[in-house]
This record gives sequence, structure tokens and C-alpha cells, in this order.
Amino acid sequence: MIAEAGDDGGKSLSRRRRGDINVLEMGLRDGAPDDASSILSPPYSPQPPPPLFVPSSSSGAGGRHQPPILSQLPEGNEEQLSCILEFVSILTYLAVFGIIGVLTRYGLQVLFGPSVANVTNVHSPLYIDLPSNMVGCFFMGWVGVVFKGDIAHFSEILSIGLSSGLMGSITTFTAWIQEMVNLTTKGHWMRGFIGILLGMELAYMSLLVGIGTAKLLKWKRASIHDKIKKRWPKLINIPSTTHYQRHIYGLIIFLTIGGILWIGNLVLSNMDFISHHGTKLWFACVVGPIGVWIRWFLARLNGQGIGVKNHLKWLPVGTLLTNLIATCLMAALSLINLMVKDKNSNLLLGGLELGFLGCMSTVSTFVVEAYSMYQSSHPWRAFAYVLFTVVVSFILETLIYSIPVWVNGYSQT
Repeated sequence: MIAEAGDDGGKSLSRRRRGDINVLEMGLRDGAPDDASSILSPPYSPQPPPPLFVPSSSSGAGGRHQPPILSQLPEGNEEQLSCILEFVSILTYLAVFGIIGVLTRYGLQVLFGPSVANVTNVHSPLYIDLPSNMVGCFFMGWVGVVFKGDIAHFSEILSIGLSSGLMGSITTFTAWIQEMVNLTTKGHWMRGFIGILLGMELAYMSLLVGIGTAKLLKWKRASIHDKIKKRWPKLINIPSTTHYQRHIYGLIIFLTIGGILWIGNLVLSNMDFISHHGTKLWFACVVGPIGVWIRWFLARLNGQGIGVKNHLKWLPVGTLLTNLIATCLMAALSLINLMVKDKNSNLLLGGLELGFLGCMSTVSTFVVEAYSMYQSSHPWRAFAYVLFTVVVSFILETLIYSIPVWVNGYSQT
């Protein structure tokens, strides 16, 4: 279903557990190709190559290789994760990748900001988080579209972690809209509108470039597979771990990494109160996973429709609500930040904006959903979805943030 193209909140895992699905569900659906084949139009339309390493246990009857089906149930009597372990694994992966996403986004802010490259700033349509939104959308074309099926065949939980956790946290919808509202509040209406247009267009183009490069890499993998098969035939048929083993190993590793990251950032946020930027970053890493979890839970609303009769099932209601709620919270926190002059309070508010709201909202999933709608038989839905989300977010930000600033004459720094 198109509404679940970006994120489905783990509903595909539930369907697989019940045995309700027998087709590839982790890619783009309803007419939108899972590998975005429309990007590379004929005559250049290579077939997807075989996987680089084919486990010896993947052969079916008669010795023929069975192509991997993402949603197929484990073969034979292979043990599955319990519902609780699967749920804990997903939350752990999302938390770890969420923290990495916060650190990556902050690093890109510094790298392209006034102190280093001086490409982005708060007074320009080239807003501070533009590079992170572009980078996240680019690699979302890899892990969330073209290679999503390959990754999910290895581990569906890892696929969720990379797309919803990492790419969803590198990109941020609320900071983009807030920066543009900051400009319009100061009277720079043209800069604000140009920033909204640039932000959407560059994010969408980054996704298309990511899809194109990933598709080329996937096509090239076929020749690499053939070379390895000729030179090291034993390497192709190496025994593989089961799905259950991979999930258990991954859970142990990510629980360890997540515990170290979360406790380390919590300690640093309490020790580093001398450094304004350091404290805000460490606290953002502590609260960031909560934002990722909320976004993932709300994604279960995607594809459910609206009302008793489930109208507009094509609309990603979960992603829409997440971005709108996060936008309202960002506007409120930004206003409180102007009203409160206490340094420690400003640090906490800044950490919540960077971590919690930055991870709760997303541009990468938003753009993938728009892309899948445009590739469907109803391309107008993409424009309607994007326009509605951006316009309503801008209006809400103006009502909550701009009007109180104008009425009370708060000074924007």
C-alpha cells in the first residue's frame, strides 16, 4: 500500500508472523516499483542481480535457487523470535540508530554552518539542517527503496532501523519549517518561501539521485558476483546463520551499543554544563530515541484511512500527524525559549528541539511517500500530500510562534 511505502510501524512484521503475506511488502507498493525502475528508463533497464553471497540452504527442490522473498516465513522448523523479543529488538535498533542520526545531523550542522564551510546560516533560505535533509534523503534512496528488500531479507529489523531509525533521524521536518517561520517572523517573507521551495526540491532530488546511484550499484553487483563465483566458488556457498541467530546476535550487540551510548550521553549531559553546545548535544542524544519510538508507533496509522469508513487510505496519516504534532511542539518550545532567560532551561529546550523533536519528525519518510504517490496511477496525490503538510505546518507555526512574537515584541536572536 502506498501509504505504507515510507514506514508502516512494523505492520509487515505482524503480517509475516501471521502468514498473511506472500509477496514482497517492504518496497514501494501499488504501482510504485520497489527498486524505482522508472528512474532508469529504457533502453537502460538492467535486471536486479543475484545476491552477492548465496547461502547453501537457499536452494529449493531440484537444486534450483529460490529467489529471496522478503516476507516469507522461515524455512523448515526454524525458530522465530517471540513477539516480546522482536518488539524489544525493534526499539533497541531504533534507539541506537536514532542517537547516531542525532550525532550525524549535528555534525553536518557544524560542518556546513558559519563556523566551518559557511554554506548555511539562520538568515538564509539555505537553512542549517538543509545538508542533513539532503544526505538523509540520498541514502534513504539506498536503504529505504532500492536495497530495502535485500536488507530486509537479511534482517527486517535492521531494515526498519536503517530507514526509520537512522535516515528518519538524520532528517528533520520541524527544524526546516521553524527556520523558515523564523525568517517570515522577522519580515523576510521571500526568503522564507524560497527556503520552503528549496528544502522540498533539494530533498526530493537527493532521493532521486540516491535511487539512481543505488540502482547502478545493484546492477554492477551482478558482474562482481560472477567474478567471485569463478575465483572463489566455496565463498559463494558458505553456510549462513539462521534468521533467529541473526536477530539474537543483533539484539545483544545493539543492546550493548545502545546502553553505552545512552548512559554515556546521560553522564556527559550532566558533566558538561560549562559547554553550551556540548550539553545540548548530549541531552539531545538522550531524548532522541523517544522521538523515534513515537514516530514509529504513529506510523501504524499509515494506510488505515480516516473515519469509520476508512476514507483516504492512500494518505500516510501517521507520518502526517507526526510531523504536524512535532511542528506544533517545536513552535511552542521555540516561543518558550524566547520568553525564558534561564541558561539551564534554554539548554534543556535546545536539547529537546535537536533530539526529541528532530527525531520525531522526518523528511526522508515524507519524501519517499511523496515519491511513491507520484509513481502510482494517481500522481496528483503527491502534490496534494506535500502541499497540505507544508502549508498546514506553516500556518500552525505562524499561529503558535509568530503571532505571540509580534504581539508581545519578543526579540529574536
